[in-house]
Amino acid sequence: MISANNENLQLARTAQVHILTNGYVRRSGQGSRVASTVAYVRDGAVRLIVDPGMVAQRNDILGPLASLGESQGSITDVVISHHHPDHTIHT
Repeated sequence: MISANNENLQLARTAQVHILTNGYVRRSGQGSRVASTVAYVRDGAVRLIVDPGMVAQRNDILGPLASLGESQGSITDVVISHHHPDHTIHT
């Protein structure tokens, strides 16, 4: 449970948010391709990935994650905003 004391409010402001890959919609003569934006949140011991969906390749997530000093094994949580393949496929 989160209380409204100053200590907890201060902790709530320590999160760092990084975009690992930007989402897109691409249309061509052969159809459309989509990918969701994949975000990474670091707050204390929490290492969180948001919407690790349909990127062209896993390294589109893992490469930027590594540049932040993190690895796949250090992720503590995954958040999926909703169930569409472009948000869920790499979970």
